[in-house]
Amino acid sequence: MARPPRNPAFDLPGMDSPAAHWFLDQLFKQDRFAHHPSCRCYDHHLLRLGRLNLCLGCVCLGSGMLAGILTLGCLFVLNLAWLEALGTGGLVGFGTTCYLPALVQPFFQRKWFKILARFSLGFGIPLMWFGAMVLLPYNLLGAGLRVLFVLIFLAVWRATQIYRGRFTSRPCDSCPTGPGWPLCEDQRPRVLALVEQLQQRAQPEDQPFLNLVLAMVGLKKDGPTVEIITLGTKRTSPEKRT
Repeated sequence: MARPPRNPAFDLPGMDSPAAHWFLDQLFKQDRFAHHPSCRCYDHHLLRLGRLNLCLGCVCLGSGMLAGILTLGCLFVLNLAWLEALGTGGLVGFGTTCYLPALVQPFFQRKWFKILARFSLGFGIPLMWFGAMVLLPYNLLGAGLRVLFVLIFLAVWRATQIYRGRFTSRPCDSCPTGPGWPLCEDQRPRVLALVEQLQQRAQPEDQPFLNLVLAMVGLKKDGPTVEIITLGTKRTSPEKRT
């Protein structure tokens, strides 16, 4: 079987060496619990606790879900009649209302509103599922309605991801300090530390790639210069839009 043509974008000097693979993996590596670059442009996507960066969206969504579960648990123990009075329609309707701020969030990128929107979304999810899975009647009609609820929930979840991916702006596109992550000014100390480690790892055959990297970060004064307009990989996106 004939091999597909090689993409010229990968015909860079020394790109196939172990040192090059290590450098590129580290260059595009993000904080484990952040899911976003730690640059100032992503401040509204992060909760910063000292040196620890956390994904604001995931933390607030998870906190909202926990609060919703605890609320249901308290009502279930204290007075189940309140939940039964709300019924499936009331809980699903309230959960849907909690979902609505998420539709505004792509157009209103304020940190306080994102905290509110993600917490509200998380809070509403357990309420909807409790209303649909627990309060619906346990008969053939109830089983059919449960299946319908799950299908609608998954369809709305996927449609929301597509909607947010289309309308949520990318902070790197308006970065004032360069070509964006990971070569922006905020990341320069980390990049320089990686370049120093690359120099220690590099073998003689890695010199072409090392020269390219040194020129890319402005440390190689002789020879051709490299101007980066944008930089990214297929494996890692600068922003997982949460």
